[in-house]
Amino acid sequence: MGFLHTLGPQQNPYPTYNAYLQSLYGTYGAKSSVVTDLTNLAPGASPGGAGSAGFKSTAGATNVTANTVYNLDYHFTATLTQVTAPNPPTDPNGTYSVVLSGYVNATLSGTVPGAIPSYQYTNLSISIAADDLVNQNLYMTNFIYLAAIAGAGINVTTSGWDAINADFGAANASGAALLKAAGDFAEGMTCGFLGSTVLSTTSPKVALGALSSYEWWQNPLLAYQPAQPTNPYYSAYGNVVSENSGGLNGINFSRGGVYGSPYDDRFGLNLIAPDQDTDEMLITLYEGGTASDL
Repeated sequence: MGFLHTLGPQQNPYPTYNAYLQSLYGTYGAKSSVVTDLTNLAPGASPGGAGSAGFKSTAGATNVTANTVYNLDYHFTATLTQVTAPNPPTDPNGTYSVVLSGYVNATLSGTVPGAIPSYQYTNLSISIAADDLVNQNLYMTNFIYLAAIAGAGINVTTSGWDAINADFGAANASGAALLKAAGDFAEGMTCGFLGSTVLSTTSPKVALGALSSYEWWQNPLLAYQPAQPTNPYYSAYGNVVSENSGGLNGINFSRGGVYGSPYDDRFGLNLIAPDQDTDEMLITLYEGGTASDL
């Protein structure tokens, strides 16, 4: 559920997110951020604090001490550009590209709270191409559904990452920040958190659209349809799985307890996993879009 499979430029009939992006563009405009903060850092935490991840620098690191563990926390915002204007009936919503812009803090592991980061990698960007409806290349749609920044039917470019790649290795920099920030944005779109005016379940209650991505993952019961009660701005497929994760044989799972999207591990509620006693899981879909208990 939630994956978009492609064969060259051909697409299967998964809905695009252009109506959702059009709504965000109309609300926030082209120059304003549509996300408060795509981040792994807990609210109020100092750089390198709760939520950050520790990585060892390379032997050739120049901006930080070589062969030393640093806690990395990332911070990105998202801005939209309208690539094609609405043109019914073939392009009723227009198409939109997205740029994630931000920085990564590297803070020496074990540093006391409130310390200044050892180094800050700035001017980092991740650019996601708009859907190309003329040539049937759904770049944005594929990026959101596939949980990837590369592959068939995906057009994502990056810039400014050379320094952090050299200091921590490209794989670590990608795993610590690049893929995380991109995934946060995609999961926010999948779950309908961007622009949502629904109040969080956490205290203080704040509109989901005004929260950081770290705070989104504290609100699993609001993912998908609950975040967008008046508009279908979420993955309909993920929503079916999420709302029907009701449990079986007296075992109860929260909404969102199983994967409805490749990114749903952010909620920490993936409670069904094969083990020595479980080697298969059956999901039965019924007419009308409901599912049996899982």
